[in-house]
Amino acid sequence: SLRIDGKDYAFAYGGKMVSDRIFNGCYYLKSGEKATQGWYWTKNEYDQYGWTYVLENGKVANGVHVIDGVEYGFKYGIWVE
Repeated sequence: SLRIDGKDYAFAYGGKMVSDRIFNGCYYLKSGEKATQGWYWTKNEYDQYGWTYVLENGKVANGVHVIDGVEYGFKYGIWVE
């Protein structure tokens, strides 16, 4: 990743900026900026769409996590109902 004006961005192979998807365990917004903690509708690295949760450390949730007192399960960054 690369920090520009205090914001983190990622670039895929060939130099293309990553946007609107999960990449290397983090979610990047349409603007390309790395997302902060919270819920997002996104696409993962396997082109699956769904809800993801970005943790306080900036990584997307995987496995089981308790968020606001509710237990959620995530696979490849996407909430599995």
